[in-house]
Amino acid sequence: MGGRDPLPKRDPNCIWHSTIIKVDRVYDGDTFFAHIKGHNPIDKKPVGIRIRGIDTPEMKDKRTRIKNKAKKAKAVVEEEIAK
Repeated sequence: MGGRDPLPKRDPNCIWHSTIIKVDRVYDGDTFFAHIKGHNPIDKKPVGIRIRGIDTPEMKDKRTRIKNKAKKAKAVVEEEIAK
């Protein structure tokens, strides 16, 4: 892609360009759940957000080695979000 960002220009009316009010929880190394400014779902549940360009092992993997890697990736995201 020649180093260009594939996302469209920032649009304040688009949920993909919204502001995170509060992170509810981190699921794994590439997914977390958060409350988004201006997004008020009926069920009041946080929105699941995948981190673009990141693909980490899944927490639900049955293999111990893979699950341990997923836990480490989750810990990194939790640490970064806590900053």
